[in-house]
Formats: sequence, C-alpha cells, structure tokens
Amino acid sequence: GEELNMNNQCERCEKGHYRDSTMDKCAKCEKNTIAYYNVNKFYEKCEPCDPGAYADEERIGCKECEAGTYRSAVMDDCTKCPPNTYTSKTGQTSCKSCKEGQVSNTGNTDCDSCAVGSYRSSEMTVCSKCSD
Repeated sequence: GEELNMNNQCERCEKGHYRDSTMDKCAKCEKNTIAYYNVNKFYEKCEPCDPGAYADEERIGCKECEAGTYRSAVMDDCTKCPPNTYTSKTGQTSCKSCKEGQVSNTGNTDCDSCAVGSYRSSEMTVCSKCSD
C-alpha cells in the first residue's frame, strides 16, 4: 500500500487506491470494489462489495442498493426492477414478482392492485378490462 513520490519517499496509497507487491504505483480500485487495508493500514488489495450493494465514489465503503433496485453478483450497477416486479427493502439481489391482479412500474417498491373491473394474469404486462 505505498508508492514513491516525486521526492523518492514512500507514501501510503490514497483512499480507494491500492498497491500490491507486483505493482509499481498505486491504482484505483475497480467499480464495486473497495480498498482493503492490512494491519498496518496499508491498502494492498481491493475487495468486492456484496451483491445488493455498490462501492461509493471514493471506493472506501459499500452502500446498499436503494429500494426498488437490485444488483446480483454478475451486475455492475444497481438496476431498477422491471415492470411488475419490486423490492421493498434496500440491499436486494433480485426483485420479487407482483401477484396476479397486481402491477408495478419500473423501479417500484410495491405493487398496486388492478383497478376494479380489470385483471392481470402472470403472462400479462398490464391490467386489462374484464369482458362484459
């Protein structure tokens, strides 16, 4: 977790950056990873954020995805839940499906019931009026 500065003196890597024994200079941690320091507080590696969370701009802490969004282990960003799915809590790795007779828009935190006189089955994306 150190590099040589312009005066040929060792300096610790700045927050969100790391340097291991194979590197000449400190490098910024990649997206959704945070700088992890050893016992001596030298940043020497980056650790991934758990699914359902993302790295802050400084790459020093993970934040949970907001309600209405999710991030699985293979995703780069927290993503809004698609229509007819939702997350009511922060830090989710997937979205829950709305029940039949309910709908939601992209990024919702809950489902709404179809209007009186309409329905939605699991194959449908919107509520439809019942036949007379």
